[in-house]
Amino acid sequence: MKTTIRYINLFVVIQCFLFNSLKAQTKHTIKVDWKIAAVLPAKSNDEVSLGFAGNISGQIDELVIVAGGANFPIAMPWVNGKKVYYDDIYLFIKKDEQLSFKNDHFKLPEPIAYSAVTTTKNSVIYAGGESENGLS
Repeated sequence: MKTTIRYINLFVVIQCFLFNSLKAQTKHTIKVDWKIAAVLPAKSNDEVSLGFAGNISGQIDELVIVAGGANFPIAMPWVNGKKVYYDDIYLFIKKDEQLSFKNDHFKLPEPIAYSAVTTTKNSVIYAGGESENGLS
């Protein structure tokens, strides 16, 4: 009797592995359609914005906030380019699935990038990060 139960248990375990492995091999395709929502304004004499790594971003109602961040405006790091940190705050208004740049100019208390960020109902909160002085 014990031997029969062991064989039944073994059979059930083998069936579970067999059927689960077949399901794991099922191919799933997800289509992603990327669109440019908005373009950041260019800095000083640049024709186009280089963009910013590690920026602070969030959305409150129809207001989209992009702030801080870092990039290499003169040369890439592999040719000894210096990383520059920014304190600019860019505001965009979301209307009918479009973003339009709001030309108000605000600044963060200091240039910062790579912060931890969270959004609440009425604020974007950031903590820590990296600046030209190191980690904060």
